[in-house]
Amino acid sequence: MRMTRERAVRCVLGLAALLTVIRCASVPVWYADSQYYLQAGRLFRQGTVTFAGNLVGDRHLSIAYYQVFQSLFGPSADSVAIALSVAFGATACLVTGLCFEVGAGIWRPTLVAAGLILILALNPIWNSMLTDPLLLLILLVALAVLTWLPRTTSPIWSIAAIGVICGFGYGVRPETIIMFIAVVLTRLLVGGLSVPRWIGESAIAVIAMTAGYAAQNVAWSLWVPAPKPDTYSAAFAFYLPMYYNAEPQDGPAVAALDRIEASAGMPLTTQYIGLFPVMAAGVRSNAVKDTDRLIARAGFELLAAKPGRVLAMLLREGTTYLTRPKLGLEFDTDSWDARWQTMRERLRALDKRREAVSADFVNDAWWATESVSDRHVPMVARLRTWLPSWSAALSIPGLVLIIGILSAIVAVVRRQACSAPIVATGLFVVGAFVVTDFSQGFAARYSEIWRFLSLVILGLTSLTWRSGALTNHPGFGIIDAPHVKTWDA
Repeated sequence: MRMTRERAVRCVLGLAALLTVIRCASVPVWYADSQYYLQAGRLFRQGTVTFAGNLVGDRHLSIAYYQVFQSLFGPSADSVAIALSVAFGATACLVTGLCFEVGAGIWRPTLVAAGLILILALNPIWNSMLTDPLLLLILLVALAVLTWLPRTTSPIWSIAAIGVICGFGYGVRPETIIMFIAVVLTRLLVGGLSVPRWIGESAIAVIAMTAGYAAQNVAWSLWVPAPKPDTYSAAFAFYLPMYYNAEPQDGPAVAALDRIEASAGMPLTTQYIGLFPVMAAGVRSNAVKDTDRLIARAGFELLAAKPGRVLAMLLREGTTYLTRPKLGLEFDTDSWDARWQTMRERLRALDKRREAVSADFVNDAWWATESVSDRHVPMVARLRTWLPSWSAALSIPGLVLIIGILSAIVAVVRRQACSAPIVATGLFVVGAFVVTDFSQGFAARYSEIWRFLSLVILGLTSLTWRSGALTNHPGFGIIDAPHVKTWDA
């Protein structure tokens, strides 16, 4: 039987479907954040919006996504596993589509797509109820639009669609704004536009993004029977610099934050300023917006007072990102029952912690998440009886970032076909790296997305190495290649 592109696509999608089903059997791993999102889903749906709303209200679409599965399959950890597997399956399909759209022929896109899907399946982000899986999915949707729509419509409509996607995606994670900026800059760098025309198209894109952002705010009222509270943003942007460096003498706003932290009645975490007590005090005094503005002013005062020290922190954390983790494959051979019990104990410990600190955070509402380990989804429980309990997680080195960026540069210098999605991904990876490095510092799970996307850049670049790659609308800076092979080739 002769292999055709259609048959190759079906084979890769079959691999994605198989891995999606297998992932349904996984037992979720719980962090404090994932427990917070699980609790927020039920509480928000009931109209109970307390301190959690001020912290995660801007990520409410992520919370709503998981809550849909809790409502469909019942409140259980199995429902979380199903939600994560569905997001994985959609992401794997988008990766497959990108590879076959960018690459000509049969075997190269097949091998690259299958390789990326296998690596994706081993990515730890699919093991816990976090915002990362949904952010990666939205980023790939934006890249898909960037790659596919110009073949059938005007680039202006494509960039407007991306603006809506990124604006709406703010309700999942604010990093979608970085992707929006990356796409707009890509239009300038490889789109062959004059500056006036680029400014005009960028204005359209901003309007579209604003509409998407407004839509995600409206979405809150569709599933939460309570007003959306004011939320913190600057507090997260300056969290790490404050935690490591901020002292009262840095400026009046920093001194004001220091006084708020000292009067919050909570344990001080370092000799510098920890922002969680400050945020709780802002909620207690019904002054979240004012407190967030104060944090923003304090952050800029800190940058002006200690630029060298903040830069040293940035370089230290960035170096850690680039050197850790090491390449490795970690296996877990515990039985399904042992994993379930470990999950139960972890949730019990998190519940005790939430109960203990609830009063410190304005009597933040909570419920015992240990209860999600009391029931199973029957079809998932049956699936576990058919599958071995072992699993694996791949650690991707941080240095893959540099490899990916160099690949993107090569794609542009050689004026390869389909350079737009490669350049946009590269710009996003750099932007996400810098923002995460500055605001949160090193934490391996914060960088899983941009490390995988660095591999996507490498894969797409390899597919466009020869001039026979499929091309898109030249308006997006995608160079027409000779001897273009069609879908039926």
